[in-house]
Amino acid sequence: MQTSDFQTRFKKLFPHLIAIVALYAVAAIFYWPAISDGDRLALGDTANYIGMSHETLSYADIDGERPAWTNSMFGGMPTVQITGTGIMTLPKYIWAFFRLLMSPEIMTLFLAMLSAYILAICLKAKPLLAFIVGATFGLSSLNILYMAAGHATKVRAIAIMPAVLGGVIMAYRQNRWLGAGIAALALALHLDSNHLQMTYYLMYIVGAVGITELIVAFRKGSARKALITSAVLVGAAFAAVLPSIPNLTITKNYSSYTTRGKAILPTDNSQEAGLDKDYILDYSMAKGEWLSMMIPNIKGGSEPIEIYQQEVNSYWGEQSSSAGAIYFGAIAFALMLVFFFVGKDPLRWPLLLVTILAIMLSWRDATGLTDFFLEYVPLFNKFRDTKMMLVVVQLSVAIGATLAIREILNTKNWKPWAIAFGGILFLLILFIAFPTQIFDFNSSIRNDSLLDTARANNIENLVRTLRVEVFRKDVLRTLLLVLSVSLVLIASMKTMIKREVALVILCVLMVGEIYNVDKRYKSSWISEFEAEFPFEPTKAELNILNVESQNLEGFTELKAQHMDAIEEGLGFKLTRRKQKELAEYIAGFRSLNALSNFRVFDSRNPYNDSRTSFFNKSIGGYHGAKLRRYQDFINYMFNPNLSTQSQILEVLRMLNTKYIFKTELDKEMYRKSNGKLIKYVSEQEVPYEVNNPLGPAWFVDEIKLVDSDLKELDGIRAINPATTALVHSEFESAVSNATADSTASVVMTQYHPEGCTYSTSSSKEALLVLSEIWYPEGWSATIDGEPAEIIRANYILRALVVPAGEHEISFSYEPQGVATAGILGNVGSLLLLLFLGLSFYKGASRD
Repeated sequence: MQTSDFQTRFKKLFPHLIAIVALYAVAAIFYWPAISDGDRLALGDTANYIGMSHETLSYADIDGERPAWTNSMFGGMPTVQITGTGIMTLPKYIWAFFRLLMSPEIMTLFLAMLSAYILAICLKAKPLLAFIVGATFGLSSLNILYMAAGHATKVRAIAIMPAVLGGVIMAYRQNRWLGAGIAALALALHLDSNHLQMTYYLMYIVGAVGITELIVAFRKGSARKALITSAVLVGAAFAAVLPSIPNLTITKNYSSYTTRGKAILPTDNSQEAGLDKDYILDYSMAKGEWLSMMIPNIKGGSEPIEIYQQEVNSYWGEQSSSAGAIYFGAIAFALMLVFFFVGKDPLRWPLLLVTILAIMLSWRDATGLTDFFLEYVPLFNKFRDTKMMLVVVQLSVAIGATLAIREILNTKNWKPWAIAFGGILFLLILFIAFPTQIFDFNSSIRNDSLLDTARANNIENLVRTLRVEVFRKDVLRTLLLVLSVSLVLIASMKTMIKREVALVILCVLMVGEIYNVDKRYKSSWISEFEAEFPFEPTKAELNILNVESQNLEGFTELKAQHMDAIEEGLGFKLTRRKQKELAEYIAGFRSLNALSNFRVFDSRNPYNDSRTSFFNKSIGGYHGAKLRRYQDFINYMFNPNLSTQSQILEVLRMLNTKYIFKTELDKEMYRKSNGKLIKYVSEQEVPYEVNNPLGPAWFVDEIKLVDSDLKELDGIRAINPATTALVHSEFESAVSNATADSTASVVMTQYHPEGCTYSTSSSKEALLVLSEIWYPEGWSATIDGEPAEIIRANYILRALVVPAGEHEISFSYEPQGVATAGILGNVGSLLLLLFLGLSFYKGASRD
């Protein structure tokens, strides 16, 4: 390459480099504690992930491999949707590269900004405008709030969506192959985040944009070119999917056995498969709450307001709780709206369509449209929290703002734009002038406890007045911002100020105002050690550790190995007394769980709790896709309206539960608080110990055949699981010769989450029931090395017919398809790399 050519290319590239460095600076400043102190965000869902995955990761620390099954929650379940498959692919290596360079918080925010920057460039924006769009998209409060909540994979998936869309647009409008390459790379990274709900919503806006581009091409007479581009983009999508096929296949296979798959028991729900409607809509929004995308406190906020020297939450929307508004920027949102009314680019029509659709489907008060989508639109009922479809509005805002500013800065016809801005300002003025006539300042669906309390204390009007003040303050803020930017842009169109000056002012206003809103939602920061080990054992849990570890062979040696692994994982020796003490406790719990097999039940919050799984094998847990059978079991067996306390206790014995944590009310503390505001719960020092849990496995004396799943589940209350097993008639031939043997015995000789080993002795052929969860795929068993059939007993348990004599029984688990998944991942990565090389080569040759 000639020197002059290099200088020319570098001159073109330099403004982009400056913009990208500036985007990183914004991300770094926003998450400054990650750089200054090496701290991490205190993420609720990340702590839950650590609790869920603790058994799996502790085995990986010692063995070098992650088990594909865990017994640490819900009695046992696959780990594919907890820790992933562990298969390294090209997208994973790219993510790992970025992670080496920066903290996860900065990485995700920076890549969201960079992705939106690429989208703007694909729309022919100049670097400064692309910087504005990138920073605004990245700082959208949806990203910030969900990052703070610990939904890391969700935000990572959202972060890459703009680049996918940008590549599609570039392929149709500018450079077919370069656009396809960008789309393929971005989509591969997006899919690797493994948040299929975001992928599903991305398909809506990509489909709408693609169809529009085809229609425009047909009308212009360039149908052949557009069809070829579409074919190349299909190829790009195929190449992007290839590295993720193993994970997607395993996920799909797993999901069919979860609460997101087909129901097993008879149900009144018209949906044969998918989540329950009320569950789907539980976190959805009020009909007017979507305006928070432009006015943060349209339904109040997360920040408290003071009433009679008492701080109370100011939120009055329909969500069960809210950490803050889904806010995309007052100016950016207004620019999208005026683009819908005045813009010339045909993209306004698909953006308007998906925006209206997403807003309507985000409502908690379901409409006929919502019901239609739940019942008839494929996959829509697989995902909860429909307000997350507002990510397509977030993308529409990025495109709409980019195209609006581009068109405004390249026209002198200011009147239509002034009228459009005027319409928005007029509406905001109405909001300020007549708030109570337009909005209802109480929650119509959610229990509005604040207003109920205010009504009881005759201060209802005060509460409403304070809510109106919060509302008016933010509406006025939005009005002033929209007014300011409209004046700047009109002045630019009338050549009263230069376009460059207008852009600089716009940059300060747009980035500054959304940055300030994000700072309303304060984040908590913790040390690296606290992030890795977010839970401390209670006195009750330490009591279990001390009792159970006594005389446990190999405990001390294994504990030392786990302690070394903990320090190696942290990358430093622990010298602080409290940290070292906690690490030693954690090493102890890891060793205890590896050398023993019993469960605990925390009755305080059993099915939304991961801390119990961090320390012990748990009956409960925390996961969005529990096994369907186990969820049925929970609903039937642990429902106090259906089961007595003695029946629930029998079920816990059947699940090898040795300890129970119970809520105990400290009556003295409750009395001191006048029994009104606070209920203090005392911490148990000694957990309740269950008498005679059935252990990991036992032989039964009687087998009762049932001909339906409901009878199998419902009949558990009527049997003694220590002596009787319920077996579905589909396994009748397998148990036909099994008889009672009172002398039969079984001992677990080795524990491993992917399969335990048992030594048995019986004088007759008998049925062995295990307290391990039955899962139809991946599990295999051998008796003295010979394959044996695993059957189901008591609706959720594994069982095995064992011949007479003394035998060694081994179980092993390997997810279906994992044997070839690594090969497929490598082949898919290679094919993706080849496609990227081809597309960028052909794209560059057009330059």
